[in-house]
Amino acid sequence: MRRKAALVLFLALLCYTLGLVTALYFPIPAQFGAVLTKLLQGKIRPFAVKRNFNETIGYVTDRKAGPAVDGNVTYLGQYAGQTSYGLITVQVPQHHPAGSPIDASAIKKVESIPYPAFLKFLQDQSEKPLVVWIHGYRISFPISTTYCAEIARDLDIDANVLSFDWASNESVLGYNQDVLQIPQSTIILWISWRR
Repeated sequence: MRRKAALVLFLALLCYTLGLVTALYFPIPAQFGAVLTKLLQGKIRPFAVKRNFNETIGYVTDRKAGPAVDGNVTYLGQYAGQTSYGLITVQVPQHHPAGSPIDASAIKKVESIPYPAFLKFLQDQSEKPLVVWIHGYRISFPISTTYCAEIARDLDIDANVLSFDWASNESVLGYNQDVLQIPQSTIILWISWRR
C-alpha cells in the first residue's frame, strides 16, 4: 500500500514539475514523452492507433502569407486583415506511437486554395463530425500545423479536422500583443463562417 502511495505521489510531483517547466517555457525535447512512456510501460497501457494516418486537414488563417518553402505555403506571425484557406496533407506511419510528438516530415503538403474550393472540401465531408483545432499563444504556423495533425491522428476517429490558425507573435514576450490580437482574429473567423 505504501509503495502504491509513493508511486502516485511521485507521478503527481513529476506532473507538477513538468507543468512548471512548461509554464516557464523551457524547451522539452520531443523524445522525453517517448522515454517516459517506455519507463512506465507495463504500468500504464498506452493508447494505440492501429492504422496508417493519411489525411487531409483544412485550415483557415488570418496570418500574412510568407515565402513558399519546398513548394509549400507558409505564413508569418503578422495579422493579414483577411482570411486565407487551404489544405494540409498529413502522413503518419502505423508504427509511430500514439501520444508522442510527430515531426514536420509528417506534413507532406500545405497548399492555399480559394474559398469556393475550401467550401467544397468541407461540403464533401459534411457527413463526418467536424473537429476544430485552435492553438494557444506563441505558436508558429508550422508548429500549429504539426500539433493539429498529431491531435487528428491520436483521436483516431473518422472526422473532418479543421485548424484555425490565428496570427500570433510566436514568442513569450509577444503575449500582450497576442491578447490584443484575439478580438480581431475572432471577428475574422466569425465573418468567414457566415459567408
